[in-house]
Amino acid sequence: MSPNALSTVLEGHRRWLAKATDGVRADLAFADLSGRDLRGVDLSGARLTGCNLRHAQLAGARLRAADLYAADLTGGRFEDCDLVDADLRGATLTGAVFHRARLRRVDFRTGQLLRGDANQATAMMGSAGVGHGVQLVESDLSHARLDGVRLPDATVVECNLTGASLRGAVLVRANFTHSNLQSADLTGADLRHADCTGARLAGAILDDTQIDGCRFRDADLIGVDYWGCDWSSADTAGARFVKQMDTMSGEVHRILFNHERWIESGGSRGSRAILEAADLADADLRNANLAGAVLSGARLCGAVLTNASLTLADLAGADLRGACLRGVDLSGANLSFANLSAADLTSARLTPAPLRAPDGAPTGRFWAANLSGAQLANAHLLDTVMAGANLADADLTGADIHRTDFRDADLTGVRLTADDVGPLPPTGPFPA
Repeated sequence: MSPNALSTVLEGHRRWLAKATDGVRADLAFADLSGRDLRGVDLSGARLTGCNLRHAQLAGARLRAADLYAADLTGGRFEDCDLVDADLRGATLTGAVFHRARLRRVDFRTGQLLRGDANQATAMMGSAGVGHGVQLVESDLSHARLDGVRLPDATVVECNLTGASLRGAVLVRANFTHSNLQSADLTGADLRHADCTGARLAGAILDDTQIDGCRFRDADLIGVDYWGCDWSSADTAGARFVKQMDTMSGEVHRILFNHERWIESGGSRGSRAILEAADLADADLRNANLAGAVLSGARLCGAVLTNASLTLADLAGADLRGACLRGVDLSGANLSFANLSAADLTSARLTPAPLRAPDGAPTGRFWAANLSGAQLANAHLLDTVMAGANLADADLTGADIHRTDFRDADLTGVRLTADDVGPLPPTGPFPA
């Protein structure tokens, strides 16, 4: 493609993004843009299927929701590039450089494309997500889809892969040093001789994962599922595996035990858990029933609370930084001024909780979840239900609010990152 033709396409796309009547969405499918200087361009939503971007310069470019299916990105430079929600299925990533790139929810899975040439022959494009030697440094790949990709010898250093899916991925000798793989799904992946030194894998799934010779030195492995894993040749020096309830202080364990009895008996036995300002950092509390517990000011940073029940719990001012709260029921909970920075609340429920009389009979009244003044910067709120919640003056800067349900929520004074807002979900009444 000639420089003039490319300039025309880029200008038409700029006008299309601005919703001008004469704007035209960029269609660069199968175009040869190898070696081109595309730094800072905005091709969000553009069609780049099968595009040749070998050794292209795209630092600072915007490619949000762009169609890069089966594109060739070999040796491309994507420093500070915004690729949120882009389709990179079947893309060739060999030697590509992604430093500080935004790759949230990007689809890197396998894909192949058949293209007929002028002689009606058929050419096969795309791949099984090949990226030998790809460099991903300080990039955000949270909730990215990398199932089945082949990334041997990849550099994935200090990256955020929270909630990413890497099922069956080939990651032999990959370097994940100091990356965050909290709640990532690595089922059946090949991590032989990979380096996960200092990585955070709390709540991750490593079922049937090959980890021969893998280094997990000083890694956070609290709450990891590892059915079918052979740890005999893995290096786990300094790694933290569990901090389960029975490894806590005797007093904390007694309180949690009595709370469970209190819940099961409807209050006739045991006692409500009072754990104000308790230190439960990095605790493995998966599936715990802490409904109605008092945890105000508690230190729960890094704790794994997957699928726990915290209905009507008091967590005011609690420290939940980086905690794994996937699938947690926080209906009616008090999280006012709690710190949930970088916490994973994927599929969590923060709806109004029904109030019941002392005899258990429904009263017809509901108690809303309270997150007023809460710190949710960079939190993961994918598919989180916050309908009817009080979020007044909460800080959601940098939070992933993709498909978050804010119906009937109080969003007065909420702080959001402009790029991530998009159209907010309907704000009509939430059905009781």
